[in-house]
Amino acid sequence: MREERPSSVARRPSSATGAGEVTGARDAIRSRTTDNRPRSGSILRLLDRLALAGMALGTCLMLQPWLPSCFRAGFACLLASTLLQIVTSHLVSPRPSAPDPS
Repeated sequence: MREERPSSVARRPSSATGAGEVTGARDAIRSRTTDNRPRSGSILRLLDRLALAGMALGTCLMLQPWLPSCFRAGFACLLASTLLQIVTSHLVSPRPSAPDPS
């Protein structure tokens, strides 16, 4: 039984055998392993997750009732994380769309 490939996965002819090689995930892995520099997308993704964690931490610090001095630190953390979230969400590049079949 042959599995169907999604239409978003393109096939590139191989010069040696004429058989196709699936592009997409393999090319991404190959380019990631041949280039040691971090990808800007992965850095933005990390900063985005850091911003979300900072928002949660800031909210927890602001809502805890035991230490009143943590309110100021929580507010600063929440404010900085919110600004970071706004910046990173505007810098994230959109994913490329599937090639047009026609």
